Amino acid sequence: MLTQLTLRPAPRAARAALAARSLCTTTPRASPSANRDPIPPPIQYDPAFDASRAAGHKWFDENGYGGVGRIEWPVQWGDSDMFQHTNNVSYVRYLESARVRFALTLAPELGQETAENWMYGRGTGWILKEQTIRYRRPVTYPDSLIWAPKITALDQARASFTLSHAAWSVKENAVAVTADSFAVMYDFDKLKKGVMSDRIREVLEKVGVQEA
Repeated sequence: MLTQLTLRPAPRAARAALAARSLCTTTPRASPSANRDPIPPPIQYDPAFDASRAAGHKWFDENGYGGVGRIEWPVQWGDSDMFQHTNNVSYVRYLESARVRFALTLAPELGQETAENWMYGRGTGWILKEQTIRYRRPVTYPDSLIWAPKITALDQARASFTLSHAAWSVKENAVAVTADSFAVMYDFDKLKKGVMSDRIREVLEKVGVQEA
């Protein structure tokens, strides 16, 4: 004859006692940071690289890159390729954001409405027609790049201008990339080439047209 056994959960007091014994016999683990150095801050916040930043801004000043639109961005781990270098395509996205940054800094001169039109494709703005990138030094993670723009050509009759950029590697203490973005005015409402107004020409000239 088979006897059926019924398993009942242990009383609450018994479970509590068992848990207490388990905690008492558990070997305590050392804190993760007890046996290693503290994690250093990201490069973009690390004062150890301030000398490199100063050198970069000095190089920009000496080579005609004005203060308008300068910005520092950290290199993302996901921007790297299988060779552990920042992928060439990543710089295209960096430059896109750098151009947006440049446009935003002109808002006080252009007026808020015109600046928003440039940002959101309304009225007359500008679009990229051609871009040239020169890779001067490989960039690896972690690093931080300082981007600085300058206008190197301006043609009101053709409603175009060239916005050049350079990127300074904070970790390598050197220029990593230079690039030229050829932009044309565009009428987003009529979907055709636009006209560069006198006001836009004046604002761009105020930024300064430098040698390439």
